Amino acid sequence: MPVYIYMLILSDPEFKYNDQLLDYVSLERQKKIQRYYKRTDQLLSMYAELIVRMGINKQYHVDLRNQEFKVEDNGKPYLVDFPSIYFNLSHSKRCVLCAISEQCLGVDVEKIENAPFEIMDKFFHEDEIAYINGTKTKWSEHRFFEIWTKKEAYVKYDGKGLRIDLAQVNTVKSKLYGCYVTLHIDDNYICSIYTEEAITPIIVNLTEQNIYDFYSVLNY
Repeated sequence: MPVYIYMLILSDPEFKYNDQLLDYVSLERQKKIQRYYKRTDQLLSMYAELIVRMGINKQYHVDLRNQEFKVEDNGKPYLVDFPSIYFNLSHSKRCVLCAISEQCLGVDVEKIENAPFEIMDKFFHEDEIAYINGTKTKWSEHRFFEIWTKKEAYVKYDGKGLRIDLAQVNTVKSKLYGCYVTLHIDDNYICSIYTEEAITPIIVNLTEQNIYDFYSVLNY
């Protein structure tokens, strides 16, 4: 089953159409954006909604005017009139992505830098720690974020959040019912997806201009 991964890495915080694109997100999202202090966080929040709406329209032909979103009690967003379309968002540093599928899923992306190895004893299973420590130093950081994104993807899929003991989630010798896919996004980012069944990831790389071009031709 395909999972469509719409991904943007911000290239220009001063992209000339950013202010115009703000008009295409919901009033609720606009209020949320205004609460962020950093410009990068504002843009990531704006583009997150733009990418969700764009991806659902392109893959499932759902008109943007019919895309009403609500949030479940566990914090997971869903599409009100199309509950069979699942999506999940994640962002890190300058990267934001949305995974869209016809099965429940969780996704996480992280930038590969400054891995906090000191938290492993608290949050990682002993098999995961052995996996990370069992390679040369230059690859330890990659393995750390591989494990971390897998854990986060599972938690977001499950929806239980802090009620899950992350140290008991063993992503190396997993007995979890489901499938992981981990992807390296150039040399800087890594993302993992957790789903119930095997998937084929289809990556759609976007630029700010791609997104503006999509919305600018819509009568919306």
